Amino acid sequence: EAIEGKNVSQYARLRAIRARLDNICKAWGNTSIKLPRTPAIEDYGYIYIFRSKPDAFPGSKYVKIGKTKQTPEKRRKQWEQRCKFEFVHIEDKKDKRFLNYHAVERIIQAELYNERRKYKCNECVTKHDLELGEESVKTTPTEHGEWFEIPEEKALEVVNKWRDWFIENEPYRPDGTLRARWLWKCRAGSYW
Repeated sequence: EAIEGKNVSQYARLRAIRARLDNICKAWGNTSIKLPRTPAIEDYGYIYIFRSKPDAFPGSKYVKIGKTKQTPEKRRKQWEQRCKFEFVHIEDKKDKRFLNYHAVERIIQAELYNERRKYKCNECVTKHDLELGEESVKTTPTEHGEWFEIPEEKALEVVNKWRDWFIENEPYRPDGTLRARWLWKCRAGSYW
């Protein structure tokens, strides 16, 4: 539950911070401990930020934060072709390819959980199929869950914070598991 801007007790703020940290540690732990070594973990990739065109959604502006092995511009073009939706790529001067971009995306999504919005795409060519005997029927639209109702500045701040931290601290071993120091900190943090 978001508490920013509300008059709440210090205890409530600490509980909210603790819950946010627990979500981040869960995302971190799920990404590192349970995944076997795969080429996807060892690949370099990007975290991108796109924003919706001003007239796409009534009222608020939304940003899409995701990951890609390709360049963010190629990914933007794929989304536009697949979903028939125009995006604007947010310029990030610190943008670069790096290892463990999968984990960074999950941690960012955990941190921004309260601002997350799902977009039901009626144009997406990957609609879910429902098998009915011999026939296949196109059913519900695909839900894209990488949308956040936050300003571009906040999106850049969060992406840069986690990308820079991962590059600087290298929390993962080459086999895709957390290094002992970070595993201990993650486990110890869940007890306070």
